Amino acid sequence: NAAFQGNVLTVNCSNLEGCVGLIEEAVNTAPANSEISIEPGLYLEETININKSIKLVGKREFGEKETIIVNYTPEPAIFINANVPMSIGFEGLIIESQVKDVLIESDEAKGIVISSNSSNVNIKLENLLIRSYVGVSVKTSNQESITLTVTGSRIISLLGVDLATEGNVSIKSTKLTGPLIESALPSLSDAGNGINAYSQIGQLEIDLEAVEVEGF
Repeated sequence: NAAFQGNVLTVNCSNLEGCVGLIEEAVNTAPANSEISIEPGLYLEETININKSIKLVGKREFGEKETIIVNYTPEPAIFINANVPMSIGFEGLIIESQVKDVLIESDEAKGIVISSNSSNVNIKLENLLIRSYVGVSVKTSNQESITLTVTGSRIISLLGVDLATEGNVSIKSTKLTGPLIESALPSLSDAGNGINAYSQIGQLEIDLEAVEVEGF
């Protein structure tokens, strides 16, 4: 179920076994610069595609019911296609790429993928828990730059943050955990990387503050 109040679209899943496609439908329905408030529940999604300014807000608090997005395909859980300037935010969500509590072993099974062909693209990730083969992947073309801010989050993955971009990246108060610590991918014999960064022209600035890395 979804309902608008002002510029906020509230999404609610009351089915204990999960609701299919509600968030993708809400993103498609909501106009640019809206906020989607996602009530606690289990949301089963294929890739959620985003190509406009929008904010997705869930609930992730210890001891409380949580907002959980599960992508059950070997594709990105969230794909951002930024062909024009935009601002996108995610807050208070659990994002997982898994089938029956086992992470999908595919390098395309990513939590959040950001593909940008534009300047003035701002992405904020706040208070997220991401469990995926690759946590966050950023790729820009034509020497465009991006501003990515990750705060107060945890990423459990083979590759935490993969950057092939120009721009500014800030990661603060965040924990990057390798899959072997969690035993989420028992068939993997080697751990991966917490952060992988590549810049074609060297105009990538990464600011790390209170970042914990383990299991890589």
